[in-house]
Amino acid sequence: MKKLTSLLISVMIFFQIGLISTAFTDPNASPFNGKKYTHDDRFKKHEIINGLDISSYQTDANFSKIKKAGANYVILRAAYRGWGKVGSLNKDTKFTSYAKAATEARLDVGAYIFSQAITVKEAEAEADYIIKIVKDYKITLPLVFDYEYGPSGTRLDAAKLSKSSKTDICLAFCKRVESKGYTAMVYANQSMLTGDLNDDTIAKNYDIWLANYNYRPYYQGNFYDCDYQFWQYTSTGKANGVSGNLDCNFRYYKKPAKVKNLTISSEKAEKTTLKWDKIKGVYGYQVYRHDENTDKYVKICTVKGAAKTSYSDKTSIGGSYTYKVRAIIAHNGSFASGSFSDTVTSTGIFKTSVNSTLSSNILNWNTIESTAEYIIYRGTNADGSNLSEIARCDSVTTTYEDLQANNFKTYYYQVKSYNGDNQDGTEGKYLPSPIVKAKKTQPSLTKTYLKTNTSAYLKWSKVKGADGTEIWRKKGNGNYKLIKTINNNIKNEYIDKKLTKGVNYKYKIRQFVKTNDTLSYSSKTACKTVKPMAKAVISAKSYKTRVSITTQKVNGASGYEYYMKVDKKYILIKRTSNRSYTKKHLLKNKKYSFRVRAYTTANGKMIYGSYSKTVTVRTTR
Repeated sequence: MKKLTSLLISVMIFFQIGLISTAFTDPNASPFNGKKYTHDDRFKKHEIINGLDISSYQTDANFSKIKKAGANYVILRAAYRGWGKVGSLNKDTKFTSYAKAATEARLDVGAYIFSQAITVKEAEAEADYIIKIVKDYKITLPLVFDYEYGPSGTRLDAAKLSKSSKTDICLAFCKRVESKGYTAMVYANQSMLTGDLNDDTIAKNYDIWLANYNYRPYYQGNFYDCDYQFWQYTSTGKANGVSGNLDCNFRYYKKPAKVKNLTISSEKAEKTTLKWDKIKGVYGYQVYRHDENTDKYVKICTVKGAAKTSYSDKTSIGGSYTYKVRAIIAHNGSFASGSFSDTVTSTGIFKTSVNSTLSSNILNWNTIESTAEYIIYRGTNADGSNLSEIARCDSVTTTYEDLQANNFKTYYYQVKSYNGDNQDGTEGKYLPSPIVKAKKTQPSLTKTYLKTNTSAYLKWSKVKGADGTEIWRKKGNGNYKLIKTINNNIKNEYIDKKLTKGVNYKYKIRQFVKTNDTLSYSSKTACKTVKPMAKAVISAKSYKTRVSITTQKVNGASGYEYYMKVDKKYILIKRTSNRSYTKKHLLKNKKYSFRVRAYTTANGKMIYGSYSKTVTVRTTR
């Protein structure tokens, strides 16, 4: 990154700091310029790791050589916003090839965007832009918001934003990045961090990358005392494998802290959801679950992103499970892990399923340890308010067939695990399964259409085990009436004949089962409508050489055919969806006769209504 005049190297600093403080006591030499730098005492227990940030300014980077020169990581420029008024976003031309090569060299890789954002919305757009660029690459270090001024009068400088506004912009970028499963960091020089940003606000939730080109982080008489994790100490480093000046950095590494406050936030039949506190700066978290068969904890998931602090275990069906979580962070081409959280244990939940036929409902459930018996309940309300006990099963049984379930009726079931009475004779504990719905298969009308303009074709899906079908019809605004009973389940189609033209017909069917002398019925299907077309009604208006014909709307029609009488025969002159048509190029003062019929398409065939009465008109002189 190219630093501007706001960060100056002072030749007086070394002497001045020596007089002011002795807090910096851990010198470390840079492999990129041979000089020694002094680190704050807070980093005494940290591993100090060397790395570079690289962009298209470095045109010939060889990352294998860079690693041999002493770099353990690189932070690559992925994008930048122009510092002009428009502030367009641009991808770094070297990012794609450099990201691939750095990963192949087993370097830890991060990425940054040079920002000139002047609104929260722009910062969020920059976050989305960099994520789009890096999503196909192995990014194990943070995505960085490089926030610095351009030359005087350029975009960010000219905006004259308040300290809180600029801080909000940094926070917006970080929040957006971490919501997408990455880890965020803010880069700025010491002047920017202390004078133009609320650095302590940023540092509460996100890492800081400090730029300060001194032998120790010191600027205008002040040490930098806010929390930071990276220090860019020079822009004039050199390394074998890349030409020109380089930005060089120290990374202050230590293993992640122990994950705190692991809890089970939700426990359902289909999943157990865990939550824990965020650890800033980490790559993500590993979730482990105890396996009773091996008596070992097994990793079941890696959750990527420092802010992704929840996980739903969808394989936790039945029984009780114990979990623990630890954070991981990139380190020397791999990952290092922190201490495990305290463990949490789920209470154990049933998963109950039900398969339905017309003759019975079959329930299945998973085994729950320490169960003395299972109690089966049945009801007809979805909320379980009218559940009642129908059976009990021993501790080794995990299925039950309800042969008393009424045909076609929907029932709701619940199974409870009961661990038996206590030694003192008091009642033991019940563990209920979720309520499950046993919905019987219902018939449905699969096809309903006009076969002719006076007949309707019906076809329905058959329910296995049914003994017959009833067909119900509603004519016009009347009531539904039973028009046909079919006393077998072989036939599943019917043609209703002698329909009245111009009247709508609605159909429903239901199937039935005979048990001794009793009939039980399915629900009636949703209604299906057919619309036999009425006879068309037309009018005509004549002019010198043309006649306009208008047709009243015919219910159920998709179009109209217009006919004209020629040599004692009617010929089709127009088929259209329009209800009016003008016949042109006629002779003056001559009689012409017309008629119209409506049509529709049903099951791929044309169905026609009756012809209208003939209308005869004379063209004018």
